[in-house]
Amino acid sequence: MRVVGLIASILMALTLVSVCRAYQGGLDLGNRTVPTSDELIAQAGSEASARALVDASLRAHFASSSESQTIRFVAGQVRPDWLPSIDGVTFVLLTDDEARVAYASCAGCCFLSPIRAIDGLVSVTINQGNVCVTRTNDYRFRLEQGIWSQDYRSVSGSIQGTNHCECSP
Repeated sequence: MRVVGLIASILMALTLVSVCRAYQGGLDLGNRTVPTSDELIAQAGSEASARALVDASLRAHFASSSESQTIRFVAGQVRPDWLPSIDGVTFVLLTDDEARVAYASCAGCCFLSPIRAIDGLVSVTINQGNVCVTRTNDYRFRLEQGIWSQDYRSVSGSIQGTNHCECSP
């Protein structure tokens, strides 16, 4: 049993090391640069981890939605098989150019910040908005027996914006 615990600890440490790699920047949305899917994979340690973390974050983020909604997401950030099936939510993938236009206009889009390691947890931040106002929600996960589990004690969110703009999220 000690061997299993040691292996799990080693796997978590290796995952956190890969998550801590320097962020190189990727897709330019104008006043924001967001990571590409390849960068998210490197930050998560594997494609399977990136897929699981994005899936779980989006489920947590949109689970409480009672209205049907269409979420316009930056295609260069997520692969189609990373997007979960959520009742009432339709994901539309925007090309990089479409995402830049949507972000710069009042239409807005959804995008991810770099995956980060914080206090032994892995953080995935979902952003929704435009150049004027962006709502940000941070979800944290820990790797337990090879499965990413959400740490519900550490969910946070914020709204960033400017008063020099006519858009709203």
